[in-house]
Amino acid sequence: MADDAKLAYKFLLKISKQKNHKKFHKFLVNSRVISLTSRTHNLSIDLFLIKTIISQQVSTKAAKSIWLKTYKYIKSTNSFSEDQLREQGLSRPKASYIFDILQNKELQSLSANRILEMKESEIDNFFLKIRGVGPWTLCSLKMFYLCSADVFISGDLAINKACKSFFADATSSVKEYAPYRTYLCLYLWASLNQT
Repeated sequence: MADDAKLAYKFLLKISKQKNHKKFHKFLVNSRVISLTSRTHNLSIDLFLIKTIISQQVSTKAAKSIWLKTYKYIKSTNSFSEDQLREQGLSRPKASYIFDILQNKELQSLSANRILEMKESEIDNFFLKIRGVGPWTLCSLKMFYLCSADVFISGDLAINKACKSFFADATSSVKEYAPYRTYLCLYLWASLNQT
């Protein structure tokens, strides 16, 4: 992973210079190398999805608090209810999505290795059929569960804000950073933490 991070950093530096993305290039020059590391912390795929769904459209602090309560509840019982999930701080829709995930035996039987054996279209079709999983959650899964190097999470508000800051035409500029667009996202997120 560390070698991939260094390769990605050098690639982003090269492309930003070639394409005359001066502001982004300057930011990269002054940045440390960022590694793509799994955020699963040995979570199963269903728990990873639950944690990701919890983090949708809430602050990091709120997401962490709700996740810890929800995780403790999930680990303490085999008999789940939407009402009990709501008592952990979840909205009605999120409690419903998470309840469905907890009942999904096909999902629970999947391992990261099995997912990596699937074609991209199979991954997309499988996960987008799950209620509560949209393009943003699917991209998060590919980036941080499967550690795919070339995923661009276009629906992310922070990424869109950073793109506007660095690129005149974000849509075409982003394509130029393939096959390391996950790393591009990591640096774009990092740029917002420095302002």
